Amino acid sequence: MRGFLFALLFIYAGTAASYEEIYSGNVVAVLDGDTILLLRENNPAPFKVRLANIDAPEKSQEYGLASQQSLAELVLRKPVQVATRAIDSYGRVVAVISLPGRNINQEQVARGMAWANARSRDKDMLAVQAKAQQQKRGLWAQANPLHPRAWRDLHMARPQPLTQSYACGSKHYCRQMDSCAEAKFYLESCSVKSLDGDGDGLPCERLCLAEISAAE
Repeated sequence: MRGFLFALLFIYAGTAASYEEIYSGNVVAVLDGDTILLLRENNPAPFKVRLANIDAPEKSQEYGLASQQSLAELVLRKPVQVATRAIDSYGRVVAVISLPGRNINQEQVARGMAWANARSRDKDMLAVQAKAQQQKRGLWAQANPLHPRAWRDLHMARPQPLTQSYACGSKHYCRQMDSCAEAKFYLESCSVKSLDGDGDGLPCERLCLAEISAAE
């Protein structure tokens, strides 16, 4: 399955490819408030599934861990139904996750643990969010909750000084990197894929996330 996803990513690089299928699988891990690891029968390795039409707080953001815990409470180690919508630019399946009688994507929004996608045409999802806002559930208890997209712009996309430059060389491992910026350069410009073992687009996660936390 993983090889199939990477093949789709290559074909549709930089865009979200239309990809619709319905199947079931077991949730073996919850990575954050809108991303799980799913294992399908007869597939050797779990793969990432991103919940469609919602955006949960980042783990380093306020309510980020609460959102992750909420999703884990709902689906961890449970068999779920997956209705796929696309393959995103990181190779993740984008899907609606459900249990009998429960739309998990919608449940996260109802609990105030994620934002509904503002461009979503799902009127039910937007109505659920409006109710969560009115009742100040979860993140809506904050006076001015910061959307994850705005948080990422502030904390995860800092430009490096113009004097800083790198060149492809003999480095292949995270332990050889002096900074997150260098790791990103080696991944993106030198194609050192070993720096991004989980294929989520963020190299050397311990290094990069540590730099983000230190800057907060």
